[in-house]
Amino acid sequence: MRKILFPLLILSILCFMSNCDNEPIGTGIQVEPEKIYSVIYDVNGNTDGEVPVDNNLYAEGDVVRLLSNETLIKSGFTNFGWHYNKRVYKVGESIQIYNDIILYAFWVENE
Repeated sequence: MRKILFPLLILSILCFMSNCDNEPIGTGIQVEPEKIYSVIYDVNGNTDGEVPVDNNLYAEGDVVRLLSNETLIKSGFTNFGWHYNKRVYKVGESIQIYNDIILYAFWVENE
């Protein structure tokens, strides 16, 4: 019986010393890492122009001012802004971040 208990005791001590459950010793509190989000611009079929790039990373709740789409061209269409989550935003408007966002160029066919 001693031959079985001794290795279990040693294993338990090593696990405790190495913090096997990845919790801070003695607190029982797990710290969640801060969530980081990005904003991506999709030009949605443009035929010319420069794609806006936002290289920033945002924390949850940050407010982002939307980049310009003035150089984007799509033959036979006019660009009216950025489409996200069933809403069209104009250049310069702001949006609050709660997850990664992909904004799509919103094109309206010319008459």
